[in-house]
Amino acid sequence: MALDINKWFKLLEKKDIKVNLLSKNNIERKIFRIYFNTSIQSKSPSLKELMRWTGKSEKVIRETVKSLTEKGFLVMNKENNLIANRIKVK
Repeated sequence: MALDINKWFKLLEKKDIKVNLLSKNNIERKIFRIYFNTSIQSKSPSLKELMRWTGKSEKVIRETVKSLTEKGFLVMNKENNLIANRIKVK
């Protein structure tokens, strides 16, 4: 069964779900994927690791992580580590 993207967006709007995942820029997407992949082991990457893996400055990474946290894509786990928020879509 083919997915009608317009119907999907309307359904999300009805349920008041933010759809800004598709509008993220490249660095947000990259940092989110890093957090997603490292959160599988319930750990967070360090600032130095993020700088090395993305090639970006400390300032850019801090701003991006803050933005992702405000948008709800990164959340704190029980150990106070930032991890990717895993949204389940049925």
